[in-house]
Amino acid sequence: LLTDLWARTTNLSLGLLKFAEAYDDKVEKFGGNIPGNISRAMVASASQFKYHTTKLSKEVCYEAANLMGGAGLSDNTLMQEYVNISRIQEILGGSRQIQQYIMSMALRQIFKML
Repeated sequence: LLTDLWARTTNLSLGLLKFAEAYDDKVEKFGGNIPGNISRAMVASASQFKYHTTKLSKEVCYEAANLMGGAGLSDNTLMQEYVNISRIQEILGGSRQIQQYIMSMALRQIFKML
């Protein structure tokens, strides 16, 4: 379980890093004015990353609290706070439903091109 969560977290972190590098390259290449089609594709990718990151964060914190047993629920450890923060992240980064809506609009555009 821990190795799976670690592998997924590492892969997502590396993917986010590559996405940020690609975004920075586009900003530099186009002088801050990214063309609409590229911008829409990057927004869809960012939504995918936000969705998966918050979902994975919540899962990692929940599983870590479970592994700690009763200590994971006590208020003298940070684990319970991490679990609560991971739940709040879904709202602060844009609710999960909004991210799904953005992704569905991107899928709609892809299907229109077929």
